[in-house]
Amino acid sequence: MNTIKKINFNIKHNFLGFLAVLFLSVTLIGCSESNNTINSKELSKEERIKTLSENINLHSEILDAEYNLFKTGGFNNRNSSESLGPTDYYYQYVVKVKPDDVVLWTKSHNQTDCDENNEDWTEKLIRHRKENWTTNSKPVCFSSNSRIVIAYIPEGIIYYQIVLN
Repeated sequence: MNTIKKINFNIKHNFLGFLAVLFLSVTLIGCSESNNTINSKELSKEERIKTLSENINLHSEILDAEYNLFKTGGFNNRNSSESLGPTDYYYQYVVKVKPDDVVLWTKSHNQTDCDENNEDWTEKLIRHRKENWTTNSKPVCFSSNSRIVIAYIPEGIIYYQIVLN
């Protein structure tokens, strides 16, 4: 009988130890600084421009920006050689530039027909400050391997969607 009590005690003790380790692991993982997504929702205009400028290749001065950027390697690690494995990108952003500068942002892409399916992500991107992104012209669309670009040339507004994996 004592052997059975010892076995039950050991099982309960091991199970409680397992639960404690599991709890600590989940807590530490939840508290770790994982910064795979950056969005512009809560930022001032100056902060939006600065943050986006640090994370994309600029082709001219940006006058305003909205974005939702996702990178599997995270944004805290500026040295990509330190991250393990490949990094996937899913960037959606819109910039306002001088109308004469739109060509600088679109020249490396092929002009294509505009897809009506692009309205969903573009609307979500600007929903917090729609008044900053008013367009009256028809869009001109471009694409390349991993990019969709929608330009409203007279307004200087350019939407980008980039998927790299």
